[in-house]
Amino acid sequence: MPAEPEISSLSPHQPLLPEGMVSALLGQLNLGLLMFQPDGQITFINPAARTLLHLQDFAEDHLLSIHEVCQHCHNLNATCISRLLLHGIPSQEWVQGLQVHYFLLPEPAGAAQGAIALLPASTFPAVQEFQQQGALDTLFEISPDCLKYMDAQGNLLRMNENGRHLMQVDDFSALQNQPWSELWPEKTRPRVLQAMRDAQTGKIGRFQGFCPTAKNIMRCWDVVVMPILEGPRVVGLVASSRDITEQAMLEQQEREQAEAQKRFVSDAAHELRTPLAAIQGNLDVIFRYPHIEESEKKEILQDVQNSAARLSRLVHDMLQLARGRTGVKSDEEVLLHEVALSAWRDAQRISGSKHHFELGLLEPIELYGDTDRLKQLTLILLENAVKYTPKGGTIRLQLEEQGGTAQLRVQDSGIGIAPENQHHIFERFFRVDRTRVDSRDPGGSGLGLPIAKWIVEAHHGTLEVESALGQGSTFVVRLPLQECSVDP
Repeated sequence: MPAEPEISSLSPHQPLLPEGMVSALLGQLNLGLLMFQPDGQITFINPAARTLLHLQDFAEDHLLSIHEVCQHCHNLNATCISRLLLHGIPSQEWVQGLQVHYFLLPEPAGAAQGAIALLPASTFPAVQEFQQQGALDTLFEISPDCLKYMDAQGNLLRMNENGRHLMQVDDFSALQNQPWSELWPEKTRPRVLQAMRDAQTGKIGRFQGFCPTAKNIMRCWDVVVMPILEGPRVVGLVASSRDITEQAMLEQQEREQAEAQKRFVSDAAHELRTPLAAIQGNLDVIFRYPHIEESEKKEILQDVQNSAARLSRLVHDMLQLARGRTGVKSDEEVLLHEVALSAWRDAQRISGSKHHFELGLLEPIELYGDTDRLKQLTLILLENAVKYTPKGGTIRLQLEEQGGTAQLRVQDSGIGIAPENQHHIFERFFRVDRTRVDSRDPGGSGLGLPIAKWIVEAHHGTLEVESALGQGSTFVVRLPLQECSVDP
């Protein structure tokens, strides 16, 4: 049974990058590496090199020679290998999407092994000249990921140049000899410490988590922590961090979209069920009792017509939201004051004489956008005010230019919106039914304000609400006059 790895401090005379780091690095670096003796016998080849050179058909225990590899694939240059072995001349070239480097690895006895490094064309950054650095330093520096070299206790000793770039570290001396785990947010730290404990016992630790850069930019990292072994002892740690922020954000967006879609389908099914049930129930009554009085039959058919109309509005509004910004034009010259006035007159006709309408300042404002959609936006806000304002209440419309934006305000003296509900009112199908003016269903779809919001956002604007229970509501639309184009 093998002895368990021990944790020890680094000797002050130990090289900065000990030989034990090679096995820790080569399993994780995003490059292929193979080493061979002067007689051509390959002494080391990592999995990445096997993949890049298409050597998977050869068994792991098959003793490959560099000449056999050259015959098998066309990525290696036998002439470059001969020059390297005979004259010690390093070289590099691009072959079939690979950057191939031929160089020598000095050995303590004075001899040298040949080595070949293979990097895909997408690897960042370009490899520095190998002959200008020691082999281990070279391996450390050419990794496209953020590499941290630590002592066995996890204190930072070194970070590669690419790592300093990724972590936005201008002065590494401020981090040197500091515990690496303390750079991580408290929420992620238990995973960091567990990965370090794994590496300190000779295993490989791995985790994913968010950590800010030195300039406080939050990034998501896929981290592998590897032990550096000297015999049975763990004499240091290497942490390889790969920036996966874009992937993490994409996965988060996909989760949110899936959840939103699930919620939308559930809400839509619930909303559609109500008018459908009303239609079905009323028609059942007519077919079951064909001899009911004409007045009652007329009342039932009126209910069916109302439910069918509501169902039609629901479907229409859902299709509008499904189309998104593709349903908004951008090349029309819109006289916003005329659009607002037209919607204002329509809203008065809808209300009849139940409310008092006030027209405030209506400044002439012209912008580019979609005339029909901007009228729809204004009418939605006015109808919403009519719906939630008791009979005799006041509804006021105002349009003016402020700070390079067109500001449209629709104010009512209605029932208002509770603070806990104000951030929900732009959600699909959300309606504050318990605080309605009366118990009658207003016939709305619960989609008016969400539609208003995407119309505003398609014009690069904002939509906000100011409200308090019993004190009415004010919806404020701000549309930029400088950037007046609409998303296609």
